[in-house]
Amino acid sequence: MTSRPLSVRNGKPEAPSRVWTFEILDENSDSRANSWPNLGRLYTSLVETARDALGDIYASGARIVLQRKEALEDRRAEHKARNRIAALSVTPTRNTTPQGNKISSLSTSKSRA
Repeated sequence: MTSRPLSVRNGKPEAPSRVWTFEILDENSDSRANSWPNLGRLYTSLVETARDALGDIYASGARIVLQRKEALEDRRAEHKARNRIAALSVTPTRNTTPQGNKISSLSTSKSRA
């Protein structure tokens, strides 16, 4: 029985080192050519489910944005209506029109003969 060399760090036997092997596949490899159609069939249901989920997320986000936009428009319309009512309820002072313009005094001119 051969003993493994002890590790310098902790005194335990070193694990055998892994040997990586790399292969260069031929461009016409059958395994690679057959894997793409199989992947498409395997993940079709996953892709459809993800598409539906993203569609639901988009729809709910759009609904929230639309509701906020409508609320903002409602507040703006209410503000305009309050301002309009406040402008009409102000009593005009003497020599002014409801719009706040001063009435110019009309002078009577005598016609020269």
